[in-house]
Amino acid sequence: MAGQILWGIGVCPGVGELLEQEVYPDWILFASSSGGTQAGLVVGQRIYGYRGRVLGISIDEPAAILQPRVAALAEDTAALLGEAMTIPAHDILVNGDYLGAGYG
Repeated sequence: MAGQILWGIGVCPGVGELLEQEVYPDWILFASSSGGTQAGLVVGQRIYGYRGRVLGISIDEPAAILQPRVAALAEDTAALLGEAMTIPAHDILVNGDYLGAGYG
């Protein structure tokens, strides 16, 4: 879990970089597995005020499992960045339609 948090810390500023470059996508979509990338993007979304949506496409876990994992990682990531955040699992957007045979 520590590795995912550190990864999230590394990903988080990318949201700020998009906004600094005046790039405002409606959605950020990516494959989500362990949750670190998604946690970092969710934290970045909140820190930098990104108004679009962050959607993880789960490749190996149902949304009901990945959502609380990402929420917990996001809260831990934010805490290490000095930001206190409460992130409910239902705020984490996950599409689990591509699990298993649907991936690839």
